[in-house]
Amino acid sequence: MKAISIKQPWAWAIFYGKDVENRVWGTKYRGELLIHASLTFDYDGLGWLRKHKHLVDDQIIPTPCFSSFEMGFIIGKVTMTGCVIHSSSPWFFGPYGFTFENPVLFKEPIPYRGKLKIFDVPGELITECKYRVDCCNGECGWTGYSTECVTFKHGYDLLCPECHEVAEPAPPDKIVKEYL
Repeated sequence: MKAISIKQPWAWAIFYGKDVENRVWGTKYRGELLIHASLTFDYDGLGWLRKHKHLVDDQIIPTPCFSSFEMGFIIGKVTMTGCVIHSSSPWFFGPYGFTFENPVLFKEPIPYRGKLKIFDVPGELITECKYRVDCCNGECGWTGYSTECVTFKHGYDLLCPECHEVAEPAPPDKIVKEYL
């Protein structure tokens, strides 16, 4: 899989509303992209986020500023949909902006050493959990495996793939891990 290292708190913001990552270089890469939170912290960026907190899905920005952010971990994944030189997004500063959709914050961050540019991560390092789900919405009654979850505002509740209501996961011994 491909990954990109991003300084905190910008990596955190991707999972709470940030849809553009700014770079001084462009790329033709499109597709699934792991987000690695680098070991470098951008204190000026934290100040910017606090001034523009309305952009981060009504989330409270973690404090204290440094210790509340995962650093040196793969923290989630996105779908990279483009590389632009102009954007109406309030997150775009240029000169290039990598556009992201479908952010998924991992429940457990994965320790990994970051690199410059877009880099490869061994596929066996990243697994996807499939959860046995029994939908608690009486009208649906769906039973099966789901990887869908709510990552914003609602924590990590699993969603029923049929009706998209919050569902109850089965006990941990029913979790099936598969390589991505």
